[in-house]
Amino acid sequence: AWQAGAVLGDRQVERQGRDESFRYSQLISNEVKRYTPIVTLSAQHPVLHQALQNPQNTELVAAANDIMLAMANIVASSDVYLMDSRGHTIAASNYQQPASFIGQNFSYRPYFRRALERPDSPAFYFALGTTSEVRGLYFAHAILTTGANPQPLGVIAMKVQVTELEQQWLRPDALDDAEMLVTDAQGVSFLASRPDWLYRAIAPLDI
Repeated sequence: AWQAGAVLGDRQVERQGRDESFRYSQLISNEVKRYTPIVTLSAQHPVLHQALQNPQNTELVAAANDIMLAMANIVASSDVYLMDSRGHTIAASNYQQPASFIGQNFSYRPYFRRALERPDSPAFYFALGTTSEVRGLYFAHAILTTGANPQPLGVIAMKVQVTELEQQWLRPDALDDAEMLVTDAQGVSFLASRPDWLYRAIAPLDI
């Protein structure tokens, strides 16, 4: 009876763990599905095209800054910014802040490179902000020239902080001692219920 009870208890915990893992994976999936079409649509904005083609035009850049700020407020994104084809930021939603992205170069960031490599598809990446040092989900899309043979003019990127996702992971009573860990494709943790688990690799990295 003791052994049977232990087996049933283990199976119940396993089932609850699977259910909770599925629920949390759906939270992340829904967040990705929410922002992917938004960044794709934003890349079609005509003022952003004009600003990338005329970066010396202060009126166009100012208009792009205002658009970035409006986008950030509407879609609840922490940052929205516009980079040229070399990764140089020419407009950003935080243009009025001391730590503005304007003038910075993000060509080394994977979401920027992926957006240019596949200009017809949005790029998605988890990372720690190099300026803000705040973790985020980064969504990016290439902005293309018009015509028969479109070429990348630049990239628009949106950053969404992950802290809200972590707060949504509420432990049920049956899993009072449970912990949560989510890793990226390289096996590095970017979401966790314990801060000391963040930025750790669950397997040796192939560097």
